[in-house]
Amino acid sequence: MILYFVVTWTLRTADWPWLYHDLERWIYRKYIPMIVHLDNNYLENIGTGKMISILREGRTVWVDKLLDFLKECSKILPTWIFLFYLVAQIQLTYAIGLIAWLILMHIWVIYVDTIAHKDRKVRTNEKGELSRKLVRIVMSKNEIIQNDRIQKELSGIEDSVDIIDGANAKINRSMFFIFNFVRVFALAMRLFVLFVMWY
Repeated sequence: MILYFVVTWTLRTADWPWLYHDLERWIYRKYIPMIVHLDNNYLENIGTGKMISILREGRTVWVDKLLDFLKECSKILPTWIFLFYLVAQIQLTYAIGLIAWLILMHIWVIYVDTIAHKDRKVRTNEKGELSRKLVRIVMSKNEIIQNDRIQKELSGIEDSVDIIDGANAKINRSMFFIFNFVRVFALAMRLFVLFVMWY
């Protein structure tokens, strides 16, 4: 606990307030040159609005995830190091077994997250498509009325919502398995350590 407070206090006082924008600058320096060198046809296919959204929202997501990762490391690493130390003091094979279980859990989480990543991509693409459909309706409302295409446009919007809904359902299932598997694993490890220490 002392180590956790020392690490977090040091991070917060030393560079934490500026870290968010340091990471933001790093992401922009990494990806802006790549975007500048993209093919113009590819950029036009994506659309300027969506490209700006990717840059702005993507930057926010990446920075938030990196900051969360640093916070979690400052909490989890000291805990696990101390846990392995305690278990290794009793029997080294237990500590090796813990490491093996952690590696297996990590592989399983990556596998499930890879499946969820495909669904997240479908959801992201369809959200962009839904935005385009809505813009098209607003921009060409007179033409839609003249050609009596209100129901057709509405049907297209409902199709996009159905695709997003289906992707969300699959993502939620994947996330349920990931988070609950990790929780059960963490609880099992605590019980295991308590049992070993008691024994």
